[in-house]
Parts: sequence; structure tokens; C-alpha cells
Amino acid sequence: MTLLQSGLAKSLATADYTIDNSCRFNDPDEPTLKRTPASAGSARIHTVSLWLKRGNLGEVTAFAAWKAPIVPATKISAVIDGSDQLNVGTGGGTGSYKLKTTQVFRDPSAWYHIVMAWDTTQSVEANRLKLYVDGVQVTDFATETYPALNFDNNGAADGEFTVGATNSGSAYQHWFDGYIADFYFIDGTQYAASDFGETNSTTNQWIPKDAVDNLTFGTNGFYQKYSSTELATSFADSSDPTTW
Repeated sequence: MTLLQSGLAKSLATADYTIDNSCRFNDPDEPTLKRTPASAGSARIHTVSLWLKRGNLGEVTAFAAWKAPIVPATKISAVIDGSDQLNVGTGGGTGSYKLKTTQVFRDPSAWYHIVMAWDTTQSVEANRLKLYVDGVQVTDFATETYPALNFDNNGAADGEFTVGATNSGSAYQHWFDGYIADFYFIDGTQYAASDFGETNSTTNQWIPKDAVDNLTFGTNGFYQKYSSTELATSFADSSDPTTW
């Protein structure tokens, strides 16, 4: 089950913008938010940004995944593994890629801001997938294999998007346990962490900012605000502030 939590994310910010709500994912309840778009977006350029706070440590937990509706399918997943390292990439097989951090994520009291930004049309391979943690681009990896030039992440184009679990094709697994707030998916633009957060000039703390008006969401982009008017079991899109 996923539960909306009021005020739990307010400690993320000390400036004018505060995150009012987060979504609680309790893994024994196998929490899953999923969405399949009606039409295809970009298979090569997209960005994911979210804040998360971990619950259970030392086990594989997924916070975002795509499964393409084609054969052979491209599954993309973002998980924190049993060693508490962040992994972003595809499964094994032709065209597979993965970034695995040397950094570990073992503080259950901390909110982490994670940004994953793809543009497989870039000639420099390190620019085809950029990973940011708390505003800093990660450059130290335990595993560092990038997508091929013009690689198609078909799942990101028109596949099922899952928050809180992976989809193996026949079953969901690796359910996330913890809190997620301000979840963005951008279709067609590779953004940097600075488009979603900023450094507080007084505390030097990385904090969220009110980014939604300055982003281009593309065909299938969305923003999960987890406001009190949304059902925790739905994949509500708050990318249009006039609908709040």
C-alpha cells in the first residue's frame, strides 16, 4: 500500500518552497504505482527527478522502472541493491548498460535527491546518462557502462512506468520501502539537478525548488506531487499547476 503523508517532506527545504507531502511505500504491502501512456514519446531523451528516504536497508528495492511493450523488450530500472548502492540501467542482453555507484545510501533519516538524465544522441558516452545525487553529478562508479549511441530506451517511450517496484514482464518485484516526494518524469529533455534543486546560501544545504513552471514535460512527462487531493493508489499528474 502507498500512503500519502502530510508534512513529512517539509524538512527538505528551508527556503520559500517546501514539499508539502510525500508518499509512503510499505514493502510488505507490495506498493506499486503504474502508468502506461496512450502514445509514444522519446526513446532517447528523458529525465527523472525525485526525493527519497529509505526504510529497509540491505535489500534490493526499486523506486522507478519501465517495461517496453515490444519483443525483445527493454527494461530500465533504478534500484538500491543489497549493498545499498544505487544502480541505474537495463538488464542483461544486447545493448545493456548500467551505472552503479561506489557511494552507499545507508542513512534512513536522510532525504536523497536523485536525478537520472538520458540523451543517447550525445557523441560523448558519459553524457548519454548522467546521474546526480544531492545536486552533484556522480563520476565515481563501481560499474560504468553507458548506452550505445542513439540507443532506444523503448520502455521510456511507451512502456509501463512503475514507481515503487520493477516489472519483470510476468510479475512485480523488489518493492520500495520508504518515502518518495516530488517525482518528475520529463519526456524529450535532458535536465540537470539544478533544474529541480538549489543550494541554500545560508545553510549550504541542497534543497528542492519550485521547478514545475520552468520545465517542458513533453508527450508523456508527468509530475507526482502527492497532494492531499490525490489518491495514493492512482498515478495522478500534477504537471499543470492550474489543476492543483
